[in-house]
Amino acid sequence: TYGHRFLSEGKIEVNSVSDYINKLKENKVILNNEERKELIKSQLQQAAQSLNAEVVISEELLDEVNQLVEFPSPVIGGFDDKYLEVPEIVNVTVMRSHQRYFPLFKDGKLLPNFITVSNMNLNPDNIRKGNQRVLKARLDDASFYYQEDLKKNLEDHTEELKRVTYFEEVGSIFDKTQRIEKIALELASKYFKDIEPANISRAAQILKSDLVTNMVKEFTELQGEIGYYYSIRESENEEISYALKEQYLPTGNNENFPSRPLSQLINFSDKLDNLVVSFSLGKIPTGSKDPFSLRRQSLGILKTCDQYNIPLNLEDALDTAFDVLSAQKTIKADKAETISKIKEFFTQRLKNDLLERGIRYDVIDSVLDTGSNFDNLYSLQEKARTLDTWVKNDIETIVMALARVIRISKEKPENAVQESLFEKDEEKALYSSIKDLNSSLSQFDNDYNYSAYIEKVSELVNPINKFFDNVMVMVEDQEVKKNRLALLYEIKNISDKVGNMDKLVFSA
Repeated sequence: TYGHRFLSEGKIEVNSVSDYINKLKENKVILNNEERKELIKSQLQQAAQSLNAEVVISEELLDEVNQLVEFPSPVIGGFDDKYLEVPEIVNVTVMRSHQRYFPLFKDGKLLPNFITVSNMNLNPDNIRKGNQRVLKARLDDASFYYQEDLKKNLEDHTEELKRVTYFEEVGSIFDKTQRIEKIALELASKYFKDIEPANISRAAQILKSDLVTNMVKEFTELQGEIGYYYSIRESENEEISYALKEQYLPTGNNENFPSRPLSQLINFSDKLDNLVVSFSLGKIPTGSKDPFSLRRQSLGILKTCDQYNIPLNLEDALDTAFDVLSAQKTIKADKAETISKIKEFFTQRLKNDLLERGIRYDVIDSVLDTGSNFDNLYSLQEKARTLDTWVKNDIETIVMALARVIRISKEKPENAVQESLFEKDEEKALYSSIKDLNSSLSQFDNDYNYSAYIEKVSELVNPINKFFDNVMVMVEDQEVKKNRLALLYEIKNISDKVGNMDKLVFSA
């Protein structure tokens, strides 16, 4: 075999696997991926320390560089600090994404230095100069775009958005920002009541303005980020700036979500518009194809609600987004059918995500089978977590009692329970237990404390079992029969606040 192309001395004779690995290393090829990766990390940290600096090592970049070198050798380079006037994220993106360099920082601020990982340790000065020359050209471009962009403010760019088509059937990006504003104002009145309407309107107005800047045309991955930096420079309200910065989160495979109320509101409104527009136009993900990242966007809404306890009613939000769209443009799609398809789309995303989190499939089916499963996207996920914990800790006796009730009381009764129709003490005892529970259960539900809720519901197990042991439900007297079914239906309503217990599966 052969070693390093430039650092070894021709053919190598090997006699075994271990001999192969050792002789390659002697000839400047580190074969083991993990060994090479750890070496690069160590070299980067040592090089940074030599400048009393810090290196932030991106795992993605580290993996990429690791596959490009056989004998890693770090080289420290630098650039003129005049380029530090350009937004930091631009310089970092140029170095990381375009040049595969590792930027250096001190006290959280970018330094005019970088580390490149060469594939050999020959002529480091030449390697340094070559990389600095390439980087200078890239930074010159970035600096030029930045200076050109500063000739206009974000508001000036809104007119240009009228010439940027979103989808031909629904108009321009400017039209989209107007829809986002209306959706956001409506959602704010229900879920984000503390946000100033003026901030909502302003954020929506300049939300997409950076799309027509020179910087984003050159560095498309910085959409939103550039808007954030430019808005800060223009002294916009900080909450508005963050709404611009976080509008596309989460991106890729990261788990970063919009962190502030205005950011969350604008983020949701944008995504809801994307979903309603795409489904209305029949642009629905199929198989592995999802060109508009609708799966990621729907999951982003679900996870943001979960992380920040946002009680978003999905159907209500989709209804708002569809109404705003149809008021602005002529939409041929049927509203009810479109919303139904999007809800089914969300259902599949949620199922997959909960399964990945280790939640049992029958628990997921249980919480999704209560009819009101998308009324509150936060509580839905909290119920799944809580019920999963309880099921794994064995609540079979509770579930069996409730499932017995649910199987016999599927239809909503015509009349409320009438105590005057009770004939057995067990009926009276069960109804008394239900009334005693209702006030505390309501508070647990409002507080999303479903563990306490289930604990309290467990107090019904004995009254339920005694009821079935001593009371015949399907009697000939229709009034008594309906009254007993109404009594059981009240228990079903209590149980359904968490999930359909009849869906849970227990091994024999």
